[in-house]
Amino acid sequence: MKEQPDPAAALTVTVLFFAAAADIIQRETVQLQLHEGVTLADLQQQLYSRWPELSQRLPTLMWAVNEQYATPQTILRAGDQVACIPPVSGG
Repeated sequence: MKEQPDPAAALTVTVLFFAAAADIIQRETVQLQLHEGVTLADLQQQLYSRWPELSQRLPTLMWAVNEQYATPQTILRAGDQVACIPPVSGG
């Protein structure tokens, strides 16, 4: 899903969703236009506002930016790829 361009936005990031997270939002990829200086925590809040079930059902999501696990304080940059990784189980 591609968002409408925001003339005030300074960067675009791609968010990848896997497994149960993709099932919840009914897609595997979302591109979002964000403002300069936005953090992973800011992005998470935006996603949780849009898809509340994402935070309600999966409170233990892991997040990665450009294939590296990231903290909520991570500052996002233009072109970053953010992955939303739900818990996995198996044996």
